[in-house]
Amino acid sequence: MFIDAINRFDIYGVATGIPQAHFPSVFEALSKYVEPTPDNEGPVLTPYLFAFTSFINAICRRLKGHEEKQFAMIFDQLAEVEASAQRTRARLVNNPKYEGSSRVGPLTYCDKKMTLPLQAADILAYEVMREIRDPALRRWQRALLDKKRAVSVEYFTSDKVAWLVSELHAEAASQKVG
Repeated sequence: MFIDAINRFDIYGVATGIPQAHFPSVFEALSKYVEPTPDNEGPVLTPYLFAFTSFINAICRRLKGHEEKQFAMIFDQLAEVEASAQRTRARLVNNPKYEGSSRVGPLTYCDKKMTLPLQAADILAYEVMREIRDPALRRWQRALLDKKRAVSVEYFTSDKVAWLVSELHAEAASQKVG
């Protein structure tokens, strides 16, 4: 019933993630290109912030054809990451080179017990994680989530991480960065 209720609305499901084991190679590749933060605000490159930035990029790609629209994000309260995520969002919004800067709307952290969209997101996250752990297992709940509009899943497997790292190096070489 809950998934049917979700499917009554124009919701675009987007999920991104990176296994902790794959992050060191991404960190090594990205760290030389990441600008230091003013006033030592904290790390700008963590698995959470990488997945968060990937999520924003995935939303922009998913909403192709709706470039005039801005999207808002609601995340479950996580005091230890909220400030750094807000800074990351602000960096993207204020970066004139970032193509999606005008599309990235507000970022809110709320208690999932009090926010219905977060409960819907939890269902999606749970089903996507089960599918990632066992790709042969496609539960009926996950299929039902795709019924109205296919969910976009971007998971950084070791192959995708290797591709990303090679792309970063190629882009940096073409621009003589690093």
